Amino acid sequence: MKRQHIVTALAVLAIGVPLAARQQQTTPPSEEQRQPTTSAARQAEARPTTVARFYNLEAKDGHAAQLEEGIKKHMAWHRAAGDTGSWHVWNIATGTMMGNYNVGTLGRTWKGLEQTDMGAKDQADVEVNIAPHVASVSGAVWIYRGDISPAAEQSPSPLALVIHYYLRPEGVPVFENAIRQVTGAMMKLPEGERANPPMIYELMAGGEGPRLAMVFNADGWGDFAPRGSSPLQALEKAFGPDKAGEIMRTAGQTIRRMESQILQYRPDLSSPAESSASARPQ
Repeated sequence: MKRQHIVTALAVLAIGVPLAARQQQTTPPSEEQRQPTTSAARQAEARPTTVARFYNLEAKDGHAAQLEEGIKKHMAWHRAAGDTGSWHVWNIATGTMMGNYNVGTLGRTWKGLEQTDMGAKDQADVEVNIAPHVASVSGAVWIYRGDISPAAEQSPSPLALVIHYYLRPEGVPVFENAIRQVTGAMMKLPEGERANPPMIYELMAGGEGPRLAMVFNADGWGDFAPRGSSPLQALEKAFGPDKAGEIMRTAGQTIRRMESQILQYRPDLSSPAESSASARPQ
């Protein structure tokens, strides 16, 4: 699938929700807040569920060039061995893991995910071409949450902003309903006032959770400039200021902490299938 690479104003949740959380409000979500917007819910229900598997690689000092060459060789091995899925590579441009490589296979079914581990020969190629140049490695499995994601799963772009929301277990449904409310409010705006929406993923295994990640693709750094109405502004137009504030405060109470990073796509290291879809929440 092709994508329009613009960052949505939903990224303001990265500022607005934590500020609301610090107000220490305890208002429970209303019945209206618990109900998803009908049109947005129908659109989300039609999206397929896909699975992504990621590996985060830290190169040994002075071994970045050798690691990149090893990744290229291993990608070629997978293609020659009959793996028809997509493999993509990103450099982490900001954050605590800056400089690391994200290697991910995307848009898989659960059955298709089994094909990512191609046995002893696969591991042997890793030991030859990648392992000698890696200081540390971690892995994770993510699920594309089409049922709540404002955007359909899309192809890689030159840059991606990923915002991680570490949630309180009991607050996950509340946060998800807030996403639905914001999405519905955005859809009520005139087209020229809407910011393009993010893809949303849920961590299944391989790190601290529960966690949702919002992925905002961009063609360049200029696309990260705010545009359109913010989530709070959209909610105020849809529900009024009191209701909008309640939704933001209630969502804010579910967040334990947040992290963000910007990833730079490396097409020279990647091996995409023709029909690939993608996201990058490592």
